[in-house]
Amino acid sequence: ESSDGWLASVRDRFQQARRHSQGVAELSYLILQYVRLVRAVGARALAWATHRQFLLLIAKLLEAHIVSVAQGVGSVAALALLVPGAWRWCAEGGCARLLAGAAAPGPAAT
Repeated sequence: ESSDGWLASVRDRFQQARRHSQGVAELSYLILQYVRLVRAVGARALAWATHRQFLLLIAKLLEAHIVSVAQGVGSVAALALLVPGAWRWCAEGGCARLLAGAAAPGPAAT
């Protein structure tokens, strides 16, 4: 939230979303240029450092714009799948059995 109010927060979020979409476009452009360069001169004609720099840039953009979003979506999907089962297990007495077992004295308590 911005200290300048709600509208400033909306504007800031729009700017962030625009930067993100431009980053995704840069990723596809970088991959396109790399493929064009390799096709034009051949993979063996390029120095290893050139391949390395291209691949590092691609990896950086992938991590910033794709992996982080996929992680968020995956986390939400995992919660959506796990919570109903956990709720059902607890409603069927699983929570009570777990707590009763934790409260019971074990061999270490003697």
